[in-house]
Amino acid sequence: MQSSKELKASKQAEQKYSGKGLVMGVISADSIVLKHSGKEDPFDGIVHLAFVQAPRIGSSQRVEEPYAFEAREAIREKIIGRKCSFTVQYQINGRRYLTLKVDDEDVASMLVSQGLAKPTDKRSSTEAGGPHEALLKLSEEPKAKNLGVWSTEPKHLEKHTRQVVYFGESDYMPAKLLAEANKEEKPLAAILEHVFSASYVTLYVYRLQTVVKMSLLHLFTPQSTDKDILEKGKAFLEKMLLHKTVGLKLARVDESGSLVGRIFFPAGEIAAEILKSGYSKLSTPKDSNFDAAYYKELKQAQMIGQTKRAGIWHDL
Repeated sequence: MQSSKELKASKQAEQKYSGKGLVMGVISADSIVLKHSGKEDPFDGIVHLAFVQAPRIGSSQRVEEPYAFEAREAIREKIIGRKCSFTVQYQINGRRYLTLKVDDEDVASMLVSQGLAKPTDKRSSTEAGGPHEALLKLSEEPKAKNLGVWSTEPKHLEKHTRQVVYFGESDYMPAKLLAEANKEEKPLAAILEHVFSASYVTLYVYRLQTVVKMSLLHLFTPQSTDKDILEKGKAFLEKMLLHKTVGLKLARVDESGSLVGRIFFPAGEIAAEILKSGYSKLSTPKDSNFDAAYYKELKQAQMIGQTKRAGIWHDL
């Protein structure tokens, strides 16, 4: 027999409610970072699309599943940084499962109709004629045609499985990556995958088919920095660029063997914005042939941060 606490938790798990939010990140096609600041159940974190299962994006510890990257790419640019409406359909072990719409287009339906996700099994509480039935109907055509995740052909699935080298693996060679990247004059297209701090990130670089770990050129964050400022700096960069497409220019490999470079986005270059907000400091150039004009720009950006007494400079 369930206790009153368990009954309450069970009731809450099946209670539906709707709200509006902002898409902050796309981890896998069915795992979204969402910020909801409404009065009812405000949250800022990972949520999951209800009634569907998409293939898992890989990592250094997990093999990527077929079509995982294609599924994520099918929705990432369409929904990242966008306002959305949602309905939490159910919760399992504290995880929220919801239907999500951006520009009135249902995200799960986008995936299922293209054969990039499958509807899950029916839940005991699933309502007749609801979104689950709609997804089952949408899946009939791609399933009949063996499209995408419905394919059972090994060679086809292998062709649609992204092969990635991750930092820390034996095949990860920073000097070789630097040489290859510098064959291109223009910045390389990349996705900012993870933020360690305001000046230290990981990115997936399309051309290199590699997830690199990189420090921003000329920036450093002192170890003595207040924890609150560190967290704000991390959140600032995540809000600006997490899971968005950026331009990447690698500059060098530092003394510890880590890559150092620059990140470009449509409004300019992120390093200057970080310095203006006081979330990092300008370091002394490590090589004699540095770009003096660029360093001057960064110095001016830091002066703005100092004038505002922003972040690190609050006690100036």
